[in-house]
Amino acid sequence: MNEYAPLEQGRKVLRNSILRRKVMAGVLVLLLVSIVIGTWVIDGWLDASVARFGIFWGAVTLYTLLLLLLTVYDMIRTKNGG
Repeated sequence: MNEYAPLEQGRKVLRNSILRRKVMAGVLVLLLVSIVIGTWVIDGWLDASVARFGIFWGAVTLYTLLLLLLTVYDMIRTKNGG
């Protein structure tokens, strides 16, 4: 097993625009589902504990930042012709 396999997969995603946009779409769907679940389905469970609330919405924030970074990277690569 190659110890650098995750890095190689990440490079493939960043270099291939079609794959990159599929990953962005997947992260967007995951983000939207997480927001719906956190807002309407498990809101009472999250409100019962500050730690659960912080961990859940912190993870949603990380998904949002990942999507934002991928979007900015895609815009830069598209502008530069890559």
